[in-house]
Amino acid sequence: MRPGNADVVYVEVHAVVGGTFRIDTQTKDGSVFVHTGKYLEIRRPEKLSFTWNSTVLGDQPSRVTIEFYEQAENCLMVLLHDLPPDDAIFEDHRQGWGTVLDLFEEYQKKAEEDK
Repeated sequence: MRPGNADVVYVEVHAVVGGTFRIDTQTKDGSVFVHTGKYLEIRRPEKLSFTWNSTVLGDQPSRVTIEFYEQAENCLMVLLHDLPPDDAIFEDHRQGWGTVLDLFEEYQKKAEEDK
């Protein structure tokens, strides 16, 4: 879970309902962005929901819900991020999640090739 222009420099994950996570990313110019949250729902393999706080959001909390649906031999992933009503924040997160999903797709393809 990182945008393509940053490296993950610290991770702490307690993946249980009520548990927390922290992911710190650092861009090439040295800027560090901290992402924290609390797991609200973990229903394997259908759904994951958590709060999302980040340096970009400041004190504005948000919620991310990811749902997975079986489609024949494939999987459909639906990612919803309930953000504050701010066009710049929306666009920043739209681009960020798009990159995260692209990297996830690359990882999945490589895993399939390595089988």
